[in-house]
Amino acid sequence: MSISRVIAAASIGLALAGCSSTLTSTPRTSISTTVITAAPRTITITVPPPPTPMPTAVGSWLGATKDHLDAIVRAAHALANAAQDENVSGVGAACQNFHDGVQGLQGHMPSPDPQLTTALQAALSDYDAGTHFCMAGTQDYDLNELRHSATFLQSANNYMDQATAILDRDLGTNVTLG
Repeated sequence: MSISRVIAAASIGLALAGCSSTLTSTPRTSISTTVITAAPRTITITVPPPPTPMPTAVGSWLGATKDHLDAIVRAAHALANAAQDENVSGVGAACQNFHDGVQGLQGHMPSPDPQLTTALQAALSDYDAGTHFCMAGTQDYDLNELRHSATFLQSANNYMDQATAILDRDLGTNVTLG
């Protein structure tokens, strides 16, 4: 039986018994409490507030994580530039920054949107593996590790594109990172 039917049944029962009933509620921003008073008992039923709308929840989450997302994008650009310049130490430094951004964002998971969380977790997992291969490959000049890194980083970029599309959908606007 739903809560509204229980309240209605209790109110009818109290009215038939000659008892008075008082209904009160608190503002929407806090937990709504409905109280039915009858001599000598008080029954309290607590109803949770309505969920936060998705754009508001995701917008707040993005505000808390934007620095980490931007760090990931900046590190990806630095990595691409260092690789193009064949700067091995620059690639290693970019991978370390990339890894740090990924770890920072991981601390803010899950997001309010389960689909966004799924896409981001896949991206973060692949970014983590890719940056580890990258850092190892630049330390010992192992081309095989660098190839593995590139494979994981490309996969992660594909997942991040999916996550960005979900952010755009949730917020109703194009999100620019970096």
